[in-house]
Amino acid sequence: MASHSDQLQNRTYTYIFSFVRNRCLNPGKYAHYLERWLLEFSPHQLLTLDGAQLRADPALAMDAVQKFLKLEHRDYRQLLKYDAKKGFFCQAVSKEKTKCLGKSKGRVYPPMEERSAKFLKRYYTPHNTALSKLLVRLGRPAPQWLKDDLSSAG
Repeated sequence: MASHSDQLQNRTYTYIFSFVRNRCLNPGKYAHYLERWLLEFSPHQLLTLDGAQLRADPALAMDAVQKFLKLEHRDYRQLLKYDAKKGFFCQAVSKEKTKCLGKSKGRVYPPMEERSAKFLKRYYTPHNTALSKLLVRLGRPAPQWLKDDLSSAG
């Protein structure tokens, strides 16, 4: 099987840019995907969660998921424990021990270059504006990252 870099050898700049855009940038166009899902599902069938809340307080987020799905309540405060070494919540195996995701999860990344951050900001501003308008139309709260992003956009 060809490696990722083999796939890109001997390709034109346009092809490579399209490949990167489709693989890396398009997944962040949340409104586009939500609009497509709304063609198949009614708004009350979709739950939107703030990923930051899921990371910061997964038990609270899971309460919302269980309520939305009308599932019997399980207390995730008893099932999850913050692992300071990993920097996120993990499955509580015992009072002292946790079971976490692999070593590649939760790693610290170097700071993003300012030029890259500006590019991404410009690129996603119209998509984030569309997401904000869609969430308003659906009567859903905007996640904090979206509020922050749009308040700094202009």
